[in-house]
Amino acid sequence: PVSKEVAYEMAKGLAFSSNCDLAISTTGIAGPNSDDSNFPVGLCFIGINFKGNITVYKYNLSGDRKEITEQGTNLAINLAINTIKNI
Repeated sequence: PVSKEVAYEMAKGLAFSSNCDLAISTTGIAGPNSDDSNFPVGLCFIGINFKGNITVYKYNLSGDRKEITEQGTNLAINLAINTIKNI
């Protein structure tokens, strides 16, 4: 459930199912512990789908669960804004 491919498919599916121009997906391990996948806490993938162009970003965030979630949210919003501005 935590991978580049999952973030890609989530962004693709969301845009398709809701007929929107912009879709944002996030998947990762916020902690406090890793799951059975053994991926490190803080691993985060963010997918941005803007008008069918999908880009996935990978981050290794740090902090506690709240901090990691907040960082991921802020990154996703900023990536979306920058994507819209640059197209």
